[in-house]
Amino acid sequence: MTTDLEDVVKQGKGLSSKKVKVGGFKLSGTSIMGLLALISTLVGTMYGGFLLYQKVERLAKLDLGAISSQMKKTSADLVRIEEVASTIKIDLKQKILIFFYLMLIIKKLQNFN
Repeated sequence: MTTDLEDVVKQGKGLSSKKVKVGGFKLSGTSIMGLLALISTLVGTMYGGFLLYQKVERLAKLDLGAISSQMKKTSADLVRIEEVASTIKIDLKQKILIFFYLMLIIKKLQNFN
């Protein structure tokens, strides 16, 4: 068992200095790994740029006039809702006061008899 392991270790010792000839260039294992890292970085950058370009195109196609008119309409609706809420509040206060005055009058009439 140990002799097999020793053989594997001996085979691996020379790998770091081995070079591969690719297209007229001699490349070591480290050079190949560096090239793969560089290629993957470039491809990832291109993909990210493509996604960013798509998002910018989508933003450029937005109809800002429609968005602005919708915002104005929403603001007008909010003002109208505030006015209605204020009217309801005033009306409710008046009705509560009338109710309490009526209750006081009824109590006084009951105590009077």
